[in-house]
Amino acid sequence: MKKDRLSSIQLKQEEAIPASGDSYDAGIGRDESSRDASSSDSNGGTNSVTRTPSVTSVIELEPNYRTRYGAWCGIFVLWLASLVAVLLRGDAPEWLLLGSFTFIAVFSGVFPMLAAAGVSFERQLSASTLEQGDLYVTVKLQRKLPVPGVWYAAYDQLHNTSTMRKQRIKLRASFMPLFHRSMSLTYKVSAMERGCYETAPAVIRIGDWLGLTCIKVECDQKAKLIVLPQLEQPMDESYVALNTSSTWMKQMQHRSDQQQRFMSHRSQHQAEFSDYSMNTEDEGLGLSTRPYAAGDSFRRIDHRAAARGRGLHTRVGEVDETSPSLCMILDQYDLPYQEAQQDQMFSSMISWCLADTVEAGQQQNVSVLCDNWSFEFTGEKDVKELQYLLAVTRPDVSVHMKDRVPFMSMLLPTGGYVVVYSGAWKDSEGWIALAEAAWMKGSRLELQFVTTNRVMTYAMREQQKILEQAGIQVVWRYSYEKPEPAIEVEEGSERYVSGA
Repeated sequence: MKKDRLSSIQLKQEEAIPASGDSYDAGIGRDESSRDASSSDSNGGTNSVTRTPSVTSVIELEPNYRTRYGAWCGIFVLWLASLVAVLLRGDAPEWLLLGSFTFIAVFSGVFPMLAAAGVSFERQLSASTLEQGDLYVTVKLQRKLPVPGVWYAAYDQLHNTSTMRKQRIKLRASFMPLFHRSMSLTYKVSAMERGCYETAPAVIRIGDWLGLTCIKVECDQKAKLIVLPQLEQPMDESYVALNTSSTWMKQMQHRSDQQQRFMSHRSQHQAEFSDYSMNTEDEGLGLSTRPYAAGDSFRRIDHRAAARGRGLHTRVGEVDETSPSLCMILDQYDLPYQEAQQDQMFSSMISWCLADTVEAGQQQNVSVLCDNWSFEFTGEKDVKELQYLLAVTRPDVSVHMKDRVPFMSMLLPTGGYVVVYSGAWKDSEGWIALAEAAWMKGSRLELQFVTTNRVMTYAMREQQKILEQAGIQVVWRYSYEKPEPAIEVEEGSERYVSGA
């Protein structure tokens, strides 16, 4: 009997162990159904592997402190009964009961009310703009009456309004002073995510030692903190980086190669434009033409040149030497970033856009565009301002790229190079429309797609083929998960209880 039981347990364990070819990594580019099918095939088609689905949302319960009105009603009834017994009999047991209930009413009811009178809350941030390093937050609680036997619980929050999930940094502190009136704690917050942080109203709860009374006091002390994004280069060890964009990223990492790339591209474009351009301008339009190439839009064909017997020509914009030839576009379309775990993708895009802009800005002016603002980067003196704009930017645009092309086309450079950072790699129709608008001005388009997959999926490969056939260069960049902010108590932990 024991052998049969052990053999059945061992059989169940073998069924729960996946095959060697399976992987639990969500970044391998296959869905759960395909992985289950492959595991069943590898086991001969008889055994099925059961996997627990990943947790997509976490329900967080807030502490529920409240006054126990039912207990107070019972205490009040017992106090009246003991008072009547004292008036009728007046013996020692009746006086003991009356004194006990009176003691509870004073220490659990009157003292918390006196302790809540005139309480004040003060919060101090070590900086209003944080570029790198740690943030120090000092929480100070002041009371007017030094009432003993009560506790204070302070609950403070910092909301990141630049993310879709509105990340919150919670600071909790508990005080149980004896006779001193001032209480303070200092927190150190490390590895903060970029964004604009706004403080929520601080909630202070005052209670008694028996937990019968809880008085809630809100102190609205507004404060604002800007955490600037950091310059970040993509990871080279991922499969996506090594097989789709390794050459491009190595050129971006070296200053000499970067300068040679832009100068060679600019000279090549000018030589091609001068060799093939017919130097014909439409009156009042300021447009020139070049011979038709496969893939050009029929909307840009110069019908006047065809009517004059010159053949098919495509209209392109004039090259303006004074405008920036390099344009960085940050896509704020919100659909790829609606899940909580996708905020890291948009933050990675911002860090990459900042690093590429600063690197390329050492040789030439760079135009940075998004749906809410535009900025011309001219050198190191503009780094702080660009970091501030990127810190407050969030993916809050619900309009597709195809509908935004008429607005974007007016800001695109003439005869330049356009680099777009986006997570919406499935919107091929919008990217082709943007590429046509760039070609109308003689510019080339490159798409920098952010992904959390280490391996390209079939849909990603097919999308890349479609875009490359339209003359668009596609680069995939891997975004890794960043650690959560770490909160430590620097001062006050030896006297008070704190939490994060």
